[in-house]
Amino acid sequence: MYRAIVGAVLAMGLLLSCGRLEERLIFQQLRQMEYTRQPDSLKVTAWMQHPDWRVRLATVEMLGRLQLPRFIPLLSQGLSDRQDTIRRAAIFALGQTFDPRAEPVLLDYLNTRPPLPQRMAILEALGKCGTEHSFAALRRYLFRNADSGAQFAAAIASGLLAYRNLPPFTNSALLDILLKFSPSATVRWSAAYALFRMAPPTSLTPLMEARNDPDPMVRYFVYRGLERVAALMKSPNIKPLRKFDAVNEAYRLYTSRRFIRTLLQQEPDSVWYATLARIQFLETLAQPDFQRVIAEALKEDHPYVVIQAIRTLAIHKTVFAIARLRNIVREARDWRIQGEALVALAQLRPIEALRFIEDRYEHTPWPQNYYFIQALQHIQRKEATEMLLELADSRNLSQVSVTLEALKGRPEVTPGFLIEKLRLMDPAITTIAALQLGVLKDTLTLQPLMEVYSQLQAPRDVEAMEAIIGALDSLNHPSAIPLLEKELQNPFLPIRRSAHRALTRLLQDTTLPFPKAPSRAMTRWDFPEVPAQSRPRVLLKTTEGHIILELYPHKASITVANFLYLVRRGFYNGLFFHRVVPGFVIQGGDPRGDGWGGPGYTIPCEYNDMPYDRGTVGMAHAGKDTGGSQFFITHTPQPHLNGQYTAFGRVVAGMDVVDRILPFDKIIEAEVIDTGGQ
Repeated sequence: MYRAIVGAVLAMGLLLSCGRLEERLIFQQLRQMEYTRQPDSLKVTAWMQHPDWRVRLATVEMLGRLQLPRFIPLLSQGLSDRQDTIRRAAIFALGQTFDPRAEPVLLDYLNTRPPLPQRMAILEALGKCGTEHSFAALRRYLFRNADSGAQFAAAIASGLLAYRNLPPFTNSALLDILLKFSPSATVRWSAAYALFRMAPPTSLTPLMEARNDPDPMVRYFVYRGLERVAALMKSPNIKPLRKFDAVNEAYRLYTSRRFIRTLLQQEPDSVWYATLARIQFLETLAQPDFQRVIAEALKEDHPYVVIQAIRTLAIHKTVFAIARLRNIVREARDWRIQGEALVALAQLRPIEALRFIEDRYEHTPWPQNYYFIQALQHIQRKEATEMLLELADSRNLSQVSVTLEALKGRPEVTPGFLIEKLRLMDPAITTIAALQLGVLKDTLTLQPLMEVYSQLQAPRDVEAMEAIIGALDSLNHPSAIPLLEKELQNPFLPIRRSAHRALTRLLQDTTLPFPKAPSRAMTRWDFPEVPAQSRPRVLLKTTEGHIILELYPHKASITVANFLYLVRRGFYNGLFFHRVVPGFVIQGGDPRGDGWGGPGYTIPCEYNDMPYDRGTVGMAHAGKDTGGSQFFITHTPQPHLNGQYTAFGRVVAGMDVVDRILPFDKIIEAEVIDTGGQ
């Protein structure tokens, strides 16, 4: 009897061990398929029926990151899984196909009245893949008696549809009501976000009334909405709409003196991003009455508000505006603020700006001369071009790339000059030079372009390769045919597309079949593993103060592992925040400092359901699977980024520092301060 029991226990242990081994092998294969972007349809189909729910979940999550519409029928099976987490993952994955064929699947499931969290996920997914057939479904959840979570999701979905040029105008009245009456600040800002994306002219009055909402995020999106509605009111597109009484009434309000007086009486906002959006709105109106209001914003403490006030003043082209800009150029203590004013002055008083730069540019190094280059770009004079050509003759590749952009379209920029820059073999400079050579259409550049192309390698140089193929396309010369035919077999889809497009035009053959060569993702994913349950934290010591990021490997394991790997190597120490878009993002992690750099490899995108709220950390890229080291942090919610960029962390301390970062502020040092249970 004892032996029988021992034998049974050992047999059970052996079975469990074999089961665990099988699951480990499946997880390894899933990982391989995901990061090489080569799923095995037969295996994936089998794993969707696997008895272990963890295998089924991992399979669905992988399909969500691959974003392949051909798996829509398989994902639809996940909606009937007995595990709630798998159904949620299947909903997200269907939205991530961004394909309207997923819409009827989601709408049918929505009609079964699933639990609220699933309904919210379906609504957001419809924002990504839905069509006008989704409008009615969204409307049901925008009524005042609906759950606030569903209202939020339906409003965000409405905004996403509008972002995709499918604005659900039939729902705008319900959004107006939510904006005015919802007790939830989250619902109100989501309604304002939807109206901002839709810009219905009939929402002018509700948006104007919501300017005093107690929540600053509501006020931010209200002003963004007013900005877009004002742009519509000024455009010829408003004329045919004025036949509708409600639109005509809104137009009369917009053109009334009362409208201007109301805005002039508005008190300054206490929150910087709401003030920023207000000034952007006033810029769209372009009314001389607002100059003094905007000039008052120059006294604000927040640098983003000052920068926006400078840009807005520049559109007025008055003596008043010029005097204020001139004072900033002379007296500003921060060279970035001075630079913004100089760029604005260059558009209004080019000779004056030219003389200012002329006395200083030879002794001003990169990046302090960045704004000189931007200002010279606006000055169409021989002296400005000569300065730019001199600035382009530099050993600093970032300075060269920015200057080449500024020289675009000038007659003094010859094919010979561009070929000389092309042969520097810098990916950024090659891309910019090739794009300009494509415009010049000089057949003498054909051979140099093909010579440089032969030395490029994907995925590192994909953008440069695409630019050269585009230049060869514009030259329309038969000598390029062999190269283009060869690139039809390139394993990287963007190269194949560019080559196919160029050959179609060159051969004048619209029936040329698109090659079905297997796509390949040569990304790196061999980093030390970070446990999914851990929450590591990274401290960024910047020139403005400290920022603490909490990272989420359960959402993006490779992205987090890569980020920690780079931090521990000291990669980020001394790097600039090279891109700052006030109200949107700050971006850093480029060793070049001009937006073109990376760590020398790329990592796979890991799309997930983490929303881009204020303070979300995301991985920047120039196309799927091209991220590496550049990351960004959002200033305000950005729902259109959801599922489009890998979100992998949040700011948990130092958001006030994020809010004051200017271009070329530095990460002095980055360090892991808490392994989060690793």
